[in-house]
Amino acid sequence: MVDEDGQVLGRITVDDFMDVIREEAEHQFMGQAGLSEDSDMFAPVLLSARRRALWLGINLLTAFLAAWVFGPFEATIAQVVALAVVMPIVASMGGSPGPRP
Repeated sequence: MVDEDGQVLGRITVDDFMDVIREEAEHQFMGQAGLSEDSDMFAPVLLSARRRALWLGINLLTAFLAAWVFGPFEATIAQVVALAVVMPIVASMGGSPGPRP
């Protein structure tokens, strides 16, 4: 960096850029996981579960909903065993398509 008089104030290295990029990526990753900067990633399980109880409950309800939807197809699934292997893969990909903001 240079001031108005052309005097060198300091320098920005590639390491500085990498640190900023790494911190930003970590912040975005934690945000997608429902954690904040203040959250301890190594917090006890019960404390983490209590903080995320709403989303864990919604996830559990959607899993039961998926099982209920697959129920009428039980006979077909029993005949075509490959479907039983592929169903969890298809179900887990439901949230994957499309760009993320």
